[in-house]
Amino acid sequence: MKKHGFIGFYLNALFFLYGLVIVLCDNFRYISFIYLINAIIGCSFVLLVLSGKVKIYFNTFFNIYLIFVVFAIASSFWAEDFYFTARRALNLVLIFLNIFFIYNINKEFRNYRFIIYGVLMSIFVNFLWFVGLIDLGLTFEGWRFQGSVLQANNFVYILMFGMMMMVYFFVNKREYILLNTALMLLFLITILLVVMTASKAGLLSVFVLILILLIQVFKPKYITKTLLAVVFVFVLFKFSPLIEFVGSNSSLDLEYTFVNLEKRLVEFVRELGTEGGSKSTSDRVNMIKSALEMWGLSPVIGNGMAAYEFQYGHYSHNNVVELLSALGIIGFLLYYSIFAHIFSQIVILKDGKLRIILILFLLLYFIFDQSIVSYTGKFKILSLLMIFLIVKEHLYLESS
Repeated sequence: MKKHGFIGFYLNALFFLYGLVIVLCDNFRYISFIYLINAIIGCSFVLLVLSGKVKIYFNTFFNIYLIFVVFAIASSFWAEDFYFTARRALNLVLIFLNIFFIYNINKEFRNYRFIIYGVLMSIFVNFLWFVGLIDLGLTFEGWRFQGSVLQANNFVYILMFGMMMMVYFFVNKREYILLNTALMLLFLITILLVVMTASKAGLLSVFVLILILLIQVFKPKYITKTLLAVVFVFVLFKFSPLIEFVGSNSSLDLEYTFVNLEKRLVEFVRELGTEGGSKSTSDRVNMIKSALEMWGLSPVIGNGMAAYEFQYGHYSHNNVVELLSALGIIGFLLYYSIFAHIFSQIVILKDGKLRIILILFLLLYFIFDQSIVSYTGKFKILSLLMIFLIVKEHLYLESS
């Protein structure tokens, strides 16, 4: 790895800060900080290109995403409301530029991991906020912990990405005892936060993640120990004096939260069985049906980006049908071609454990796509880029 002196230090700090604010500031109160950091990254990229320190590169990942963005912009012309759709499509342009700047800076400075470090730090900051040790100055409705992004399912996706990255660092840095201990503690903290969001997709993903990782990545003897550690942390938190401190300082009414959490867990088990689902599930089923009906009006090119939102005033809570109703089968295939390309790179990795971890990430991403709309999200595309960069880095190391 090349040494870049002050410029390298500056970019590392900038990327770390970006990973931090994209989680902590993705809300109505602090969103301007994300715009500020994006602008600084963009200006830094331009200056680095002009000075000859960074070159401009494209690859299949960006070629596909660029075509997808252009198609989303073009959908404004056949949408019901041109200006509404164009404004939504502009958001994709900004996301594309942002990740394009990050990719090309990383191409020279190899510093993408500092974004991941920032995301992991943001998870810890959210935990401090949850237990009442700090105040982020944010409020949210309801009994579920929604994190700094103020939306439970979006926050739990960030938590799942963080858990995957912790496992990745743990597998690749086993010789560092202190680091591994810190990662394990943060992993358990993250599981606690996932539970407190009461996200069904999150609960299912945690179960799948832990089970597959323990069986395939780690030795089977770790299964019992890890599961006992998870249960111990949760029971300790719920029944120890710690909950009294948290309850008096947290932004949640924890006694009320635990009552509702138990009810939601029962609903979740019933939905996995044959006893039927909750009202929230039936509502989402109706949204999916409405989105599919809208897709039927224009199955090839769709009805224009964000068509479902324009029609009903909210998202459909399902990325697959949201894409189909908005951009048709063309937009759907373009977007998920990015996944296909990343998968094609993952399967040729020689490191079997890393291959399992990254394939599992794509699987969990798809699980979450059944409960959130990901193609318009800043963090969702950024997380795909991080996985892509990890794959490319390891392919390069294996080839050399």
